[in-house]
Amino acid sequence: MQKNQWQCRVKVKKRKKNGQPYAVVDNILDQNFKSDRLLEKLVTDITYLPYEQ
Repeated sequence: MQKNQWQCRVKVKKRKKNGQPYAVVDNILDQNFKSDRLLEKLVTDITYLPYEQ
């Protein structure tokens, strides 16, 4: 690429700004994952959320 004087374009990730803050919810589960019924408690993991707090 240097030989032909080419340059690669780097795309910048766009972030949506709506001006409204995200809602902060209470921890209802509180690390209690045991359940009497099947599919009573379903959880997921979100590793990265951009926020200002």
